Amino acid sequence: MTGHVGGPPPGRLDWMTDWSSGASTSAIDRKRKREWAKATASQAFQGVLLPPYHHTLLSAARTYLAQSEYRFAVILAQTGCEFITERLISHWLELRNLQFLDEWIYARLRPCHVGNEAVWELCKILPLDGPVLFPSDFMGRYKEHVVRRNGVVHRGEQPSKEDAEKSCAVADELFRLLDPKLGGKLLPTQAPSPRRPRKSKGRPS
Repeated sequence: MTGHVGGPPPGRLDWMTDWSSGASTSAIDRKRKREWAKATASQAFQGVLLPPYHHTLLSAARTYLAQSEYRFAVILAQTGCEFITERLISHWLELRNLQFLDEWIYARLRPCHVGNEAVWELCKILPLDGPVLFPSDFMGRYKEHVVRRNGVVHRGEQPSKEDAEKSCAVADELFRLLDPKLGGKLLPTQAPSPRRPRKSKGRPS
């Protein structure tokens, strides 16, 4: 494979699936992600503003699509969907001063995407300006994409060009639905790093 747009260098499926795998996603460092958001704001003041990471992922997915690397296109499209969904839920929690629920919620929302029924419900009840209005036919197409992604990652299935195009299209549609809900909030421009396991403090003697 040649070339990629943003994110870690390609070559293996594992870095692409880290965000979506339950074991890895539970270790995402949300504090660092907030720091990246601040860094992005700093870039804006300096006149250098990179696209949010979910858009970078979709751009990379389209690059792989053009290179006939359909598996990578499908996986990256879903990774972008999960990234924006998780960041948006964190944003809503901050607006409601419920940041203390962040870890508790994310420990129970794996995988974190709108195909998850609990995430779907949060998209209805958390926004201060009303629920996210998904088109009536969106969820069917999105779930087809998720099944496609899982087939690639877990069963080694080979998607077609049409499959990859559909995955990129539904990811783009999701971004168009969710981006306005951020109210202009700047998002991280890079992938977050895995969090190191916390050391047990133990009981006082």
